[in-house]
Order: sequence, then C-alpha cells, then structure tokens
Amino acid sequence: MINSNFTLYTEYGGFVNETILEYYNERSYKKQSVLGYIMNRVSKVVTIEQEIKNQFSKVFESVDMIPFKQTADYYFEVAATLKKKNISAPEELKLWFRNTQKRLYIGLATEFILNALYLKNGFNINKPIRGEKMIFPAKISRLNKAKLNPSDTYTLTQLLEKLNCVINKPDDYDKIMEGLKICKVLRNKEGHVAVHWHRFNSKDFDKIEFSIVRLYEIGFSEDVKFKISMTKTQGSGQFELKQKTNLDNI
Repeated sequence: MINSNFTLYTEYGGFVNETILEYYNERSYKKQSVLGYIMNRVSKVVTIEQEIKNQFSKVFESVDMIPFKQTADYYFEVAATLKKKNISAPEELKLWFRNTQKRLYIGLATEFILNALYLKNGFNINKPIRGEKMIFPAKISRLNKAKLNPSDTYTLTQLLEKLNCVINKPDDYDKIMEGLKICKVLRNKEGHVAVHWHRFNSKDFDKIEFSIVRLYEIGFSEDVKFKISMTKTQGSGQFELKQKTNLDNI
C-alpha cells in the first residue's frame, strides 16, 4: 500500500495522486506498471475533454461574426433589463442573484462583441496549433487555416490588448478601454467567485455604458441606447439598437 502523503507533481496534480492510490488498492501492479496505469487513466480524461471541445471546434470566418454579434446583443439586453421578478430564488436573495447575473452577462457579452468586431474586420480569432508562431492580430485571408487551432481562440485580455489594431483609434480610446476592462473583471470575478456583499460604485457602470455604446458606434455603425439598472433608484434598464446592422448583407 502506498503512503497517501506521497505527491507526484505533474500537469494533472491531485488526479494522478488519486490514481496511484487506486493502482495499489486495486492491486493493478500485478498486471501493469504504475506509469502504464496512470497514462491509461489520464488518456481517458484527455479524451473526454477533447471530445467535448471538438463539438464546438471551428476555424472561424468573417461570416461567423453573425452568431457572436447576436449573442452579444442578447446578453447586453438581458443584463440591462433583467428584473428581480425574473429570478427564481427566495425573496431575500433575488437582488443578489439578479445583479450577479447582470454582471456576468455584461462580461460575456463584451467578449462576444469583441470577437464579432474582429471577424467583421477580417481578423482571425483562432490561436495557432502547437509549435506554430503567428502574428496577432492577422487577417484571415493571409493565414494557412491548417495551422489554426479550431479548439482554441484568443482570450478576452488578448482581444482588448490589440483592439487598436482592429478599429480606427478614436480620441476617447483610453476612456473606452477603461469601461471594457471593467467588463473583463466582472466576467472573471462573477464566473469564479461568489460573495454576498462587495463594494458598489455606480460610476463603474456609467463607464461600461459609455464604452459599449461607443464600441457599437465605432465598430458597427449602430446607435445604441444602453442603461444598466443595478439599484431601486436607477429605474428601468434599457438596451435598444436604434440602427441595427443588416446581418443578411454580411
């Protein structure tokens, strides 16, 4: 029997430690080596993860900006208009859950709208396959698609860092970026931690509204009314595309 305090530092960490214990507990060492047993188990984990990834795998083209844009529009609308009555939770938790969803949807929508913007302008969003070096951002038309990884796209951080290469940089670019970076933090925090209370600054959402309105204006020539309601005193939220992109012409 192996000592449970034994630690093997690998990419799979605790999973490998548990597998070693299983190996000895099942007396599998009579049939194969410990390394063989581990590799067999790891391969099954990798296979199921890759299998699910493959269901979503795609090397994106410019026309794929359509579902990204549609999803962003929808998430921004939900973030703006979601009400407590829409939340299925005990009354004392409704406001918390509503605002958590609002912040998460804002973050998700921001990533989708940036992906749509890159694709609309002909820029690639797929990372290269392992071993290949590639300039980012790069025009899709100039790339060898066989060298693109259909299972991996550039992160929100990377999309933000290179946004000035995709759009004509306006005078208020730094102000736009400030709001977009807040959106990124909201997505990361609401997607990974849960707290009942944290400090709230309504000006952060004013910055988000400004940035998203300007991004739609600059990137899609769309006039958007965007108001996020987070407190009782702010009234109703709104997300309305007054001048909408004709996706049929993309």
